[in-house]
Amino acid sequence: MRSSNELRTLQRKLDLIVGQHGTASVGSLVCFAIFCVIYKTTASPAVLPVWGALYLATITLRHTYARTQRTERHEHSVNRQLVRITCLQAVSGRLWGSLCSYLVMISLPGQHYLVAGIIAGLMTGSLLAHATAMPIFLAFTLPLALPTSFAFYRVDAPY
Repeated sequence: MRSSNELRTLQRKLDLIVGQHGTASVGSLVCFAIFCVIYKTTASPAVLPVWGALYLATITLRHTYARTQRTERHEHSVNRQLVRITCLQAVSGRLWGSLCSYLVMISLPGQHYLVAGIIAGLMTGSLLAHATAMPIFLAFTLPLALPTSFAFYRVDAPY
């Protein structure tokens, strides 16, 4: 059993993380809009709309969950909420990882820098939004970075 100070600290972490979801979602949707503009003629016609629908579903789940979260101060409740947020961030990171990997594979060499820049922006935003909980940050960034890194490795580019 945790002390009341530790429980208050966990609750504050949870409140900070939930409070940042709106800003993080807007930023990631801007990144997706940039990808849509750049890759609308290069990407397969179904990839971007299907990915966008899946990502909007995860954003909706996150916001619905954040709005309906209970303000209970029980240790198990707070831990359960943090685990759920971590799982949703892992799904979101995997979606971004799959999209970025696909875009790296179909990109022209100059466009690889755009993908790398968007990934850096997403990871920076995740660090700012989840700085209070490293497992949540890692749950988003590892599924994003690993597949994309392998895609960069497999691409036959002059750099």
